[in-house]
Amino acid sequence: MGFSYDKTLNFNQLEKLLVQKDFKKANDETYKLIDRSVMSVMKQRYLPDYRLDYNFLPPTVPQNIDMLWKKYSGSRFGFGIQKRLYIQSGNSLDGRMYLDGFDCFSDLVGWSEGERWISYHQVIFHSSAPLGHLPTPIVNETSGMDTFFRCYALPIILSLV
Repeated sequence: MGFSYDKTLNFNQLEKLLVQKDFKKANDETYKLIDRSVMSVMKQRYLPDYRLDYNFLPPTVPQNIDMLWKKYSGSRFGFGIQKRLYIQSGNSLDGRMYLDGFDCFSDLVGWSEGERWISYHQVIFHSSAPLGHLPTPIVNETSGMDTFFRCYALPIILSLV
């Protein structure tokens, strides 16, 4: 029996926000769509959804999201661009995080400055942001980026493989 994300998942709001260049709200909508799709699959498999497992993210969801971000940002933002930069930064797609490569990647996309992660208030929700800066997994002031990225964003990027 196959499992798929909720067919009621609607990308229209994300597209509307991206057309308006409201990147902050588009970033929030991006992760709402991802969370809803993961929750849908986990419920289909009768798994508890108190801790979302993003390895259950159907690949079509980030692919659709990536297509919209790429289209409306002039190919500056999206998961596909982040994946390319992640690999160029010396990272492997084996599911492990290598600190040197990850630090290089996070500096490149503007999520950190040296050894310090930027705060949510320092995220640049504008087309002048560094290439690959958005969508960002920095969703609030308390997200521990290293764990958060490994558990959340890496499976999303890998799902585009």
